[in-house]
Amino acid sequence: RKYESWEIDEVIFGGLWLLVLFSAYVVRRMFDINVINKEVSRMAYYDSLTELPNRNMVMKLLDEKVYNKSQAGLAVVFIDVDGFKKINDTKGHLVGDEILKQVARRFERCLLSDELLARIGGDEFVILHKVTDKRCSPDLANQLIQVLEAPIRIDGQELYVAVNIGSATWPRDGTSLKELLVHADLAMYEAKNSIRHYVGFDKNVEHSFLREFALFNKLLVGLQMGQFYLLYQPKIELYSSKIVGFEALMRWNEPDLGIINPAEFIPIAEKYKMMNNIGEWLIREACRQLNSWKIEGVEITGRMAINISVQQLEHPEFYNNMVTTIEAEGLTPCMFELEVTESVVMSHPSRTMETLRQLKQGGFTIAIDDFGTGHSSLLYLKKINADTLKIDKSYIDHVATDLSDQTIVKAMVELGRNFNMSVVAEGVETCDQINKLKLLNCDIIQGYYYHQPMPAQDFSDLFRLCN
Repeated sequence: RKYESWEIDEVIFGGLWLLVLFSAYVVRRMFDINVINKEVSRMAYYDSLTELPNRNMVMKLLDEKVYNKSQAGLAVVFIDVDGFKKINDTKGHLVGDEILKQVARRFERCLLSDELLARIGGDEFVILHKVTDKRCSPDLANQLIQVLEAPIRIDGQELYVAVNIGSATWPRDGTSLKELLVHADLAMYEAKNSIRHYVGFDKNVEHSFLREFALFNKLLVGLQMGQFYLLYQPKIELYSSKIVGFEALMRWNEPDLGIINPAEFIPIAEKYKMMNNIGEWLIREACRQLNSWKIEGVEITGRMAINISVQQLEHPEFYNNMVTTIEAEGLTPCMFELEVTESVVMSHPSRTMETLRQLKQGGFTIAIDDFGTGHSSLLYLKKINADTLKIDKSYIDHVATDLSDQTIVKAMVELGRNFNMSVVAEGVETCDQINKLKLLNCDIIQGYYYHQPMPAQDFSDLFRLCN
């Protein structure tokens, strides 16, 4: 059959039209795939909340920069938002999310155009920036600290957060990606554990971390192997010079490291949630010693004071375990005074208040330790109904010469008396301090002026002599 020309034109036109449609389909598919790829890339390399680069982007860029030999003076700055968790827990995650977004915007204002800010997870941020001299990272850290001094306003509320910052500089503080990140992170944790908000990495930071890690690994072994022991420091009634009580103080004799001060190992135990283990050992050893003195015929009067941590107070079985241990040794709670620091009471009032009341009703005496170092509420002091108030050593050090400290100590003594509490001055070391405390009507003193902490035998000998 012969085809007419118009039929041939129609076939050609139809084919061209199909080709156009197919081409449009292919272009559309390519466009869709490109959009999808961009979205996948955005999700892989950017934080959905703050719209900042995320950890993956930091690792990618840092890897490129560290191994670019022409790159000089690169610094990694680690930032931890201090106070965020408390707001997130008490105000809710929506408020917490808004906090992070506003913090991110404030941080961005501190950066140069070629510097990178990223959120790497939770309340942690990282900045990659150039350094030309040793002041660059500290100066940037100061700016980051200052931009958070003003309150963050959310739904009519004024909320405050702060920062802990650490930095490490390539190639001085590390020639590999891993070293830089680890060292900046270590410096940040050093800042977090100190009173400073910023720490630049150096060998002291590394030594501090290695020391902490070594002590952490040895703590539980030390408890199991009998490396811990107790010393006893008398509390002296100021006017009679009699021993009216004593404090059991924990010490650690580690075979490789020697005598380790509790001021060093207790914060580590608290950080790694080991205080319940330590507290259980302490109360058992305290009971054993009281029974040992009883067997020897030494009638020790006055309560034995032992320190209690927030981890113990928050443990649901703390009270029952304490009473069970004491009664199993044939002793009673009224023989013990439990010392809890003012900062613990004030930072966890709702959690600790009920436990403290239960301990008080069970026969234990309660003492507020390190008084004056926190921000006490008179309402909480009234609710706790503590028996003893211990004035922190920092106020006693200069009480003989400093008028301000004298005024503060006098006010604390009067406060304690108004709440029907005994008042103990801690860390008394000189005769001048003794004379001034007498004028301020302080009840009891504890410190090196009379006696340092001593072994059990020395304490029992001293008790016989003084009482």
